[in-house]
Amino acid sequence: MSVEKQSFGTTKKGEAISLYTVTNKNGMVMKVTDFGAILVSVLVPDKNGVLTDVVLGYDHGEDYQVNSPHFGATIGRNGNRINGASFVLNGKKIQLTPNEKGNSLHSGPDGFEFMMWEAETKEQAVAFRHHSPDGEQGFPGNFDVTVTYTLTDDNAVEIHYEGISDQDTVANMTNHS
Repeated sequence: MSVEKQSFGTTKKGEAISLYTVTNKNGMVMKVTDFGAILVSVLVPDKNGVLTDVVLGYDHGEDYQVNSPHFGATIGRNGNRINGASFVLNGKKIQLTPNEKGNSLHSGPDGFEFMMWEAETKEQAVAFRHHSPDGEQGFPGNFDVTVTYTLTDDNAVEIHYEGISDQDTVANMTNHS
């Protein structure tokens, strides 16, 4: 099992984007990036051992900055659509930033998939951390979240989400592969 890091482009803000490649003992490969905590590629062996990518994605980090299909993206704080870009929490109306016909789709125009994440490599995994401040896209509470991608020796990709907020909030994350 190995994890390799390489350059994957630059954000519009001039931040370096990195690509992390995890290879297991069977030769299966998973690629993830710290821009959006995105699952970029999963190369699986067919019956003849030929690797085939089974994830839709792009070849350059810059392409993910206009990723309207949200390929491979970590979606958060909320995955899916919130009607009217508002909801009631503890008796209080919460107004979100709309981005789709007056609704909040995948947490608004500046969702987690368009942000840089801090990366930590492990033996067979990459963990990405992000701090979402109180009021970001309208969501209440400071929310610290970690998304960990693990490639097992059983040729499985596991995605684990963990988050903590200092206030009641919405946490309904997913991956868009």
